[in-house]
Amino acid sequence: MYGDTRNALARLYQDGTLDKTINPDANGQVVSIAVQKNEKILFGGTFTSVLGGISRYYIARINPDGFLDDFDPMPSDYVLSIAVQKDEKILIGGYFTSVGMYLRNRLARLYTDGSVEESFNPNVSGAVYCIVVQEDGKILIGGEFTHINGVEKKYIARLNSDGTIDDTFYSLNFNNIVRTIALQEDGKIIIGGDFTDISGKTMNHIARLFSDGTLDSDFNPNANGNVETIAVEADGNILVGGDFTRIGGTDIFYLARIKPDGTADKTFNTNCNGWVFSISLLSDNKILVGGSFTSIGGQVRNRVALLNKDGTVVTDFNPNANSFVNAVAVEPDGKVLLGGNFTTVGSQIRNYIARISSYDSAIYNLNVSADGTEVDWLKSQSAPEVYDVSLYYSENDIDYTYIGNAQRISNGWQKTGLSLPFNQIGYLKIIAKAYGGQYNGSTSIVEFIKQFYNKGYSLTVSKLGMGSGTVISTPAGINCGDDCSEIYPENNLVILLATAQEGSSFAGWGGNCTPCGFNIVCSVPMSSNKNCTATFNLNYFSPKPIPDGTNSTEPMRATKISPDGNQIEISFDEICSPSSINIIYGNLGTISNYTISGSKCGISNPDIWDTGSITNIWFVLVSDNLNGTESSWGYSSSGERNGTNASGQCGNNNRDNSETCP
Repeated sequence: MYGDTRNALARLYQDGTLDKTINPDANGQVVSIAVQKNEKILFGGTFTSVLGGISRYYIARINPDGFLDDFDPMPSDYVLSIAVQKDEKILIGGYFTSVGMYLRNRLARLYTDGSVEESFNPNVSGAVYCIVVQEDGKILIGGEFTHINGVEKKYIARLNSDGTIDDTFYSLNFNNIVRTIALQEDGKIIIGGDFTDISGKTMNHIARLFSDGTLDSDFNPNANGNVETIAVEADGNILVGGDFTRIGGTDIFYLARIKPDGTADKTFNTNCNGWVFSISLLSDNKILVGGSFTSIGGQVRNRVALLNKDGTVVTDFNPNANSFVNAVAVEPDGKVLLGGNFTTVGSQIRNYIARISSYDSAIYNLNVSADGTEVDWLKSQSAPEVYDVSLYYSENDIDYTYIGNAQRISNGWQKTGLSLPFNQIGYLKIIAKAYGGQYNGSTSIVEFIKQFYNKGYSLTVSKLGMGSGTVISTPAGINCGDDCSEIYPENNLVILLATAQEGSSFAGWGGNCTPCGFNIVCSVPMSSNKNCTATFNLNYFSPKPIPDGTNSTEPMRATKISPDGNQIEISFDEICSPSSINIIYGNLGTISNYTISGSKCGISNPDIWDTGSITNIWFVLVSDNLNGTESSWGYSSSGERNGTNASGQCGNNNRDNSETCP
């Protein structure tokens, strides 16, 4: 490369120039590449030594600085696919029949130190070309096999996370090899390979399955040659590479874009002149391809190229490999890894990926909303496109708890519906997958961690008064009711709405909400902790009167007779009233008097009391000047009134009868 020998594996900077810090110097072909979350690089293939003669059979691992580590599982034959799980375990597939001292037919799972997981042993009958781990942990595999643990599974199967066969995945009868598998975000499964028939239905080299494994018969792009690699773009379109020259009857050579409905995108035609073995996608929608081609998009590009989304060639990227590029992969920082048959790459400097003068490296931003309910993870420039994005939370950056998977948004991923804490340091970790390698059968892990601190203040509402009502907030949080306290982001504006229940009236705000007065809506800026009161009083009278008495125990009734409550009709039972009755009434502690003059005998001879501007009267106490007794009436929120002839008592469903009236 640029005058330096690089056998089978090389790393390029984002501008396409050679990274001279690593030179694994493998002695055979590299076809699978995966990056762990610690940025160590796993690669597999046909080699048996690296770094000028150090034994590493078919799989090896180097540190980010290029030094070989002691990872040495020793499979017995070629490793074609490597998938790093989110729990850091490593799935490997290929032709091997043992790994170290353990019999493992074509599929094994390793711990991060390279030791074999003893309990995982699917026992696959033929080579495994590709491995895809679903969001739920189930494992899709494709290849040359026809049986799993003695059970017929032709060329594709799904395993449970423990390696047992997933019996819920429908077994279709493929007539030939499945080389590549990709997942749509709706759970559907795109597959490609050498097959031309699926359970008696003609499906040439590419098909789509529903998540349960049944065939999506409406999706039939009909390629005329093998499909070697598939990548699903962020917009849902599907890129396919292989040795085909037609898709759906349209001349499209070796690299095509298929719409979600299975029809070819005729506007995307790169006129590639050779096979495409591997595709990696970048966050800026650019497309990195490797294969056997020497021309693409009308430009000379030897075995590796970077394309714009429309299929045109990025002119400043031209690494120029001298032989097949079987595998491409993009590291989290944007560096590009190539694997294949080459021994040199390039005779001149060319920018390798989509980095123009404004590009520096992969850019990531993780933003936490001020209220802690939403997280946005945004990526740009040379960051790899990712899938299956999981979010974890920690208080100490050690113990993390899974809090959900994110959904794709423009330029990134978003998780909503969270309740991240206020006023304490927290940590968020993103773990996502990026696909690469030959057949796109290998999976890398991208990890991103950010510390955050959301400042918040508490808002507490207390309800006062004899009436009933609720206070709710916008943004949501307070529903008082039962939930009368909430923490809100610093400097947020919280809107409180007070609503009186039937039989009650809102009588004003207090505390930090005092400036809002009697307005039922109050705006509260959260610049500090706030305490507000909302007072609800009982209405003076409600429509249902006290039952008429017959023995002077309930001598008076009172009824609101005007819509605004400013007129009250007071009448008596058959026992005539004295010539003068003093009525004591009050609201919010203010005591006043109203005197009825003249004899009022029977309910047909009422007294009409025009209360004028007096509202929210919550009790009436009648003083009987003839017999010296007193009777009182209180008013509950349900509209019923109770009476008593006990001096000084308030008969109110919302008050204890032992409580003294004001």
